[in-house]
Amino acid sequence: MVDEGWLFGERDHVRVGDVTLVRGEPSTTRREKLARVILDELFEFVGLLDADGNTIEINRAALDGAGISLAQIARQPFWEARWWAISRESSDESRAMVERARAGEFVRCDVEVYGRSAGDETIVVDYSLTPIRDDDDRIVFLLPEGRNITDKKRAELELARTTRESQQLLERVRELDNAKSAFFANVSHELRTPLTLILGPLDVLAERATELSPDDRHHIEVIRRNALTLLKQVNTLLDLAKSDAGEMELNYAQVDLAEWVPQVAAHFEGVAAQRDITFVVNRPTTLTAEVDADKYERVLLNLLSNAFKFTPDGGRVLCRIERSASKRALLTVQDSGPGIPESERVAIFERYRQASHGGDRSGTGLGLAIAKEFVELHHGTITVVPTTQGGSVFQVEIPIKAPTSAYVRPAQDRVTGHGQPQRDHALGPDASTAPISGTLTTGEPLATRPEVANAAHVLVVEDNPDMLRFITETLGHDLRVSTATGGRDALASARHEPPDLIVTDLMMPDGSGDDLVTALRAEASTRNIPVLVLSARSDDQLRHRLLDNAVQDYLVKPFSAHELRARVRNLVTTKRTRDALQRELESHNDDIAELTDELIRARRDLQVSHDRQRAAEDRWRVSQTELARVSRATSLGELAASIAHEINQPLAAVVANGQACLRWLAAEPRNDEEAVAAVERIVRDATRAGEIIGGVRSFLRRGPTSFDAVDLTAIVTEVVSIVASYAAAKDVALTTTTHHHQPSVEIAADGVQLTQVVLNLVMNAVEAAGTADQPRLVTIELDASDERRTATVRVSDTGDGVGADDRQRIFEPFFTTKPEGVGMGLAISRSIVETHRGVLRLDARRPTTFVVELPIDPETA
Repeated sequence: MVDEGWLFGERDHVRVGDVTLVRGEPSTTRREKLARVILDELFEFVGLLDADGNTIEINRAALDGAGISLAQIARQPFWEARWWAISRESSDESRAMVERARAGEFVRCDVEVYGRSAGDETIVVDYSLTPIRDDDDRIVFLLPEGRNITDKKRAELELARTTRESQQLLERVRELDNAKSAFFANVSHELRTPLTLILGPLDVLAERATELSPDDRHHIEVIRRNALTLLKQVNTLLDLAKSDAGEMELNYAQVDLAEWVPQVAAHFEGVAAQRDITFVVNRPTTLTAEVDADKYERVLLNLLSNAFKFTPDGGRVLCRIERSASKRALLTVQDSGPGIPESERVAIFERYRQASHGGDRSGTGLGLAIAKEFVELHHGTITVVPTTQGGSVFQVEIPIKAPTSAYVRPAQDRVTGHGQPQRDHALGPDASTAPISGTLTTGEPLATRPEVANAAHVLVVEDNPDMLRFITETLGHDLRVSTATGGRDALASARHEPPDLIVTDLMMPDGSGDDLVTALRAEASTRNIPVLVLSARSDDQLRHRLLDNAVQDYLVKPFSAHELRARVRNLVTTKRTRDALQRELESHNDDIAELTDELIRARRDLQVSHDRQRAAEDRWRVSQTELARVSRATSLGELAASIAHEINQPLAAVVANGQACLRWLAAEPRNDEEAVAAVERIVRDATRAGEIIGGVRSFLRRGPTSFDAVDLTAIVTEVVSIVASYAAAKDVALTTTTHHHQPSVEIAADGVQLTQVVLNLVMNAVEAAGTADQPRLVTIELDASDERRTATVRVSDTGDGVGADDRQRIFEPFFTTKPEGVGMGLAISRSIVETHRGVLRLDARRPTTFVVELPIDPETA
């Protein structure tokens, strides 16, 4: 007996709740009582039910939580107890879980029950019901358990609520960020129109530069330089808006960076001379790369602008382009300014952030941010590192080759600003441009000059009075111009007097330019009028869509007067030339549209005829192929049936004579067991061969295949026993290997037909097993896949295999590689296998192995 002094001391018994422990009681009784103590003191819910779900035991904590005693619920259905009295549905759910556990299922779920404050408050428990089995595997008890997860559920709900609030705040931040980007984009679009009205007239004045005084030319240059600076900021804001919307695209082109970088850097030579800054540009002889020239130019300009901004007068700026060791282009811009503190070397690439060093705090803080985004679009990197001599070094590294999926334009003259030629900052006369003349009162059309009365007619649609005046004055010297301030007026004017060209803005209050173009293309009288779009939206997707479907040209504001005149002149010339040709053709009653329609119809008819001819040829080839196949199959069937009939007669004679020999041997006084066994084998094999021949004839008659349960292992064993003596005579060893773990492979098939297939393959292997001066072996492998529900038989030999030329024809009827034979064995075998929805093939990796793959159940194959 174990020492009990630690428990009882001087007492004879100890009471714990409803359990009384007595000194000296049997150990079995003691263990039962201790188990009851454990059960009662468990904080969570635990109990014991009989197999029908009636209550046997429940721990005290669970009883106290529900405000009941064990006596009140003992031998009562568990689902009727206080815990489940929340609702009828709760009680029904408890009963359904008991039924599932009685059927042997482990049940677990989260449920709400009465379990606190003596059954007045509900709690959520992680509830489970486990079936308990005896040694005979009968379910004798059900074990209910429950863990109070009310606080956890509340925490999860609070977390979910907090997460929803955080998500809502995040969405709000995103909306504000999108609103900010949209605001910047809209402001930038609106700024393009006044910039056009600043830069456009400046181009006109530049054409008259010789008539201006030096002071006037200087003032014009100041205006133009600052307008271009404003345009740069506008473009930066638009680029950021595109980047946020995921619409930024790269237009790759082949560029010689060794020649191109010095040309861009030359813009800063004047600044360097004015401030006595040593400006050095280092480059190799050549360095061809595939980049977006416009965006790479913006990166270089931003870096050089920063370098000159922070370099003091008399300092030094270095620009170097070179090929790095990793076959990438490395651009380095170094200055002798105050440098960038280590704590700011990452932050300076963020939007609206400026370095805290130096006294010049002008700028928007967007230059390095947009440079970083452009570099990363090229799958490159941009970094800043300090130097021992002071200042900063910015390095940009990008791949020399564009991604394989990108289109790369060949090397050509550099263009910037969406196809617009790079503007020369010098103001000077343009000898190729005639002076502008003519006036326009706001809201009125330009009076047509007598000398251009028969000139081409252009309709200008623009709601901004100043922009309308500028465009009209730019075009009025050579063309007859009429105007409209909105889409509705423009459509009415085009219907009344169709112009040779419509020049329209996109953003207008009275119907957008996009809607105007759609309406023009919907009517026959205005469908063919060419349209030139003027837009402040530098949107590549919009431009591509309009150019693909509706308009003839797209010009982004700001634009020069010279460029506008050139584009309008080209479109008008094309339109009037087409009209002249149309009139000439109409005089011969050959309308261009009718000719085109006739040509299209003729081509379609020709294509239809061609398609019909090809379809007829295809059907003829198919019919010839099918006829040949049927012919071969018919000949095969007739020949095989004939041969089967001829073989049956000698086989019948062999069986009859063999049975006669057995009767004679049985009548002899001496019992020669060896002779009896030999004759019995002859009779058995001949009888089996007759059954196979009967199966061949039945198969060739195309009667229904009888699918019965057959043991493929037994078929292989039977074929080996039939062929064994023949193989031994040819000195060929037969081996059988089973890869399946079961002793038999049972499938649904016609046993006689499958025996014929295996026998044919094994006989062919024995005959082809090799020459007498090397080991001759035939291996039959049997395998089955439970996962794929297939059975496989492989028959291999040690012969020379099937030649490459013969592999494609080996299964054709009447084709054979043997000196004797009719070449129908493999053809019949393949037909049998395909009837069983299987495959018979020659293993491509093992040229002397034939493989039969059969579904275990052909009906579900």
